[in-house]
Amino acid sequence: MAKKHIVPIVALNSISYLYDGNLKKASKDKKLLKQAISVMDEGFQVLEKLGYTITPADQVKLIRKHRQGVYYGLKIYHKLPFMKLVDGSFSEIAALMVEKEPSTR
Repeated sequence: MAKKHIVPIVALNSISYLYDGNLKKASKDKKLLKQAISVMDEGFQVLEKLGYTITPADQVKLIRKHRQGVYYGLKIYHKLPFMKLVDGSFSEIAALMVEKEPSTR
């Protein structure tokens, strides 16, 4: 599960990081939002080439076939007031990695 979930988490948390948590400002960066969509598509492609089935498949289909709609969705998503309450940090990525990869220390 973590391998599939981490693709959008890395892209979306990177947006937050690059704007120091100012999601309203991030929502105005068209180039960055479109790049995040490309990053998600590329991440899913890598997982598929490694033999992983992406579930839900509609998530991948949406990103690949409706990029403009996903762009507007991300634009709106980052403007929503409740987004301030979402973790949106790299600790979320680390938690996903720890969940799947046992510590070797």
